[in-house]
Amino acid sequence: MAQRRHEREDEELPLAEAARIRGLSRFTLASAARTGRLRARPMGSQWITTLASVDAWLKEARHRPGPAPKPRPAEASAQDQFPEAEQVKAPAA
Repeated sequence: MAQRRHEREDEELPLAEAARIRGLSRFTLASAARTGRLRARPMGSQWITTLASVDAWLKEARHRPGPAPKPRPAEASAQDQFPEAEQVKAPAA
C-alpha cells in the first residue's frame, strides 16, 4: 500500500502515521491522546490527530517520551560499595 504524503500540518491523519512521520512510538501518542494531553479524537477503532497537534504536544512536554529517569544515589567510595573486599597487600621481599 502506497503511503500518503501529508503536506499540511493541519491535515488529519491516524496516530500511527503521525508517530511514523515524527519518529515516535504510536503507543506513546495513543497514551497521550487517551489522557487528553495530545489533541486527538477517536474515529472508529483508531485515533485521528494532526502533525501540528503532535508538534504542540512535544513542545509542551517537559520531558521526552519514555519513562522518567531514576534518581542516582550519591557516589560512594569503592570501600563503601564493597565492604567485604580486603585490600591486597604486596608480599614482603
